[in-house]
Amino acid sequence: MDNLDVVSILKIGLPGLVFLLSLLSYHLLTNEQEKASPSDRMLKSIKQFMFINILLAVLTVAAPVVDRYVGGKQLDRGIYRISAMSNGDSLGKGYVAVCSSVDYVNRYLLVKDSASGRMIQVFAKTVLPCVSEIHISLTPDDASKLGWPAGTTSSEVEVVPAEVGQMFVL
Repeated sequence: MDNLDVVSILKIGLPGLVFLLSLLSYHLLTNEQEKASPSDRMLKSIKQFMFINILLAVLTVAAPVVDRYVGGKQLDRGIYRISAMSNGDSLGKGYVAVCSSVDYVNRYLLVKDSASGRMIQVFAKTVLPCVSEIHISLTPDDASKLGWPAGTTSSEVEVVPAEVGQMFVL
């Protein structure tokens, strides 16, 4: 238990905390059992500590299930075929503007150009007031990474949004 990287384990979140607390209760229980006469009071405290760990473990397992089926609106994980325009000079490299009516505002997007097949990952940080057609606005630099020839201002793209707080590993 001395050579554990506690900070790395806690970076995992609640599952890491549950693991460390379970490990601590195991360590306490083994130390108490090594004594000639274990203290009933200490064993009762360890038992209560273990029940708390079990409760936290159940919460760790139940939280994603509850979030998926009871939580708010779920993101449609489909592929969106929309038009993209290269007119977002003020956005900044790696950022796009999307219509305010879409589900993937403030998320990472994987954008694939239908013609070239190239993909980039961008963040949808700005919204556009789209009236008739859903589209995104890219920077010219990001458009060139998609393989758009110089002077091309629009093309059809496929967009796949990531979950909130997640990004794609390319």
